[in-house]
Amino acid sequence: MFEKVSTFQRFISEYKDSGKFYSVCSVGVPSKSCLEHLRKFRDKRIFYFGDLDAESLWVYLTFVFGNRKFGKNSKIKFNVKFAGLTPNDYDKFLSKKNVLIKIEPCEEKILEFISDIKISQLLDKIRFLKKGYKVEIEALSLIGFDKYFESKIKNL
Repeated sequence: MFEKVSTFQRFISEYKDSGKFYSVCSVGVPSKSCLEHLRKFRDKRIFYFGDLDAESLWVYLTFVFGNRKFGKNSKIKFNVKFAGLTPNDYDKFLSKKNVLIKIEPCEEKILEFISDIKISQLLDKIRFLKKGYKVEIEALSLIGFDKYFESKIKNL
């Protein structure tokens, strides 16, 4: 699953002939039809590629819970792993680049809400974001998406 068209297109151009992946781009928060489509893959391994920002974590949680009305007491419906940009990816690939973007007040509100949902895959990302900065996945174009995808696929 991809949040952004640009990342989706890069991935497809690299791996379209591998026959190993079925890829879907949600273009932000997934629609009901996108979530319904995801149900067809309930028994498959699902990975989500997104930014290191509060909105991407929101999109990720929407995939995990299978709807846009998740909360602390919602039940997880899909086994979706976060394969998007992480603090470790930032340190490994981008820390020497000027790619940090200040978080806007509306994103801080999203981050507050997400912080209440205790999912271990998100804890390091939330800690990073609480420092007041985010990183867009497009920043990887500075080092080449191929290095990033190779690193992620090897660890999936």
